[in-house]
Amino acid sequence: MKQYTISFIGAGNIGGALIQAIMKVNKGYLVKAYDISAQACEKARGYGAIICQSIPEVAAHADIIFMAIKPQYYNEVLQELKTAVPKEAIVISPAPGFAIESLKEQLGEDQRIVRAMPNTPALVGEGMSAVAFSHDTFPQDDKEAVMDIFRGAGHVIEVREEMMDSVMALSGCAPAYGYIFIEALGDIGTALGLPRAMSYELAAQTLLGASKMVLESGKHPGELKDMVCTPGGTTIQGVMALEESGFRNAIIQAVAATYRKAKEL
Repeated sequence: MKQYTISFIGAGNIGGALIQAIMKVNKGYLVKAYDISAQACEKARGYGAIICQSIPEVAAHADIIFMAIKPQYYNEVLQELKTAVPKEAIVISPAPGFAIESLKEQLGEDQRIVRAMPNTPALVGEGMSAVAFSHDTFPQDDKEAVMDIFRGAGHVIEVREEMMDSVMALSGCAPAYGYIFIEALGDIGTALGLPRAMSYELAAQTLLGASKMVLESGKHPGELKDMVCTPGGTTIQGVMALEESGFRNAIIQAVAATYRKAKEL
């Protein structure tokens, strides 16, 4: 089986987490990294990456290149990358607003591109990532190598490119909404007399457990909700208060707003 060389342009939070994740998969991939931050480079070195001193160096002989940089630096980096990227390499882009076709315009129409949308829980191995492959030839081994980058950091699914803005609006942004929910539960827990750290632990673990039940039980979220809501009990009163306050609609509107913004980029 081919031993892939996976190169990262950027080794910060997400880049570093995915470098660490690749090592967890343990398929003998050679990982290289370049970052302007010496601290990020040292972290990547600690995970087992070979540190490079320039974009041309990190791109040389790479089978897969992951652009783990902020979108505002993309055009500048792409200008340097287009003369250094091997034509048979796969370039992975996690940046919103950069469609596959626009990346091909800068790197070449024959360049194979993968759009990706990881989220920040990848930092603790519980990420939800989605990938979309360009309409080029991707042998199964190549696809597996791309998916392996994300598997060690959580879950990954393949989607069509036209779904990527929807994925970004949902799983890409929703961790922020989850943190607000946990913070609010922590506030009321503290108001009810619980130590704040205890309130956050109770809230976070409860949501983690609820999420795991959805993923592993195969039951509809509404059915699981009904299992907690005993007739005339306490939970149904809380659910009614949430509905009265527009909780469900607030979530829907938040995701819709991020989707509209993604379309503007």
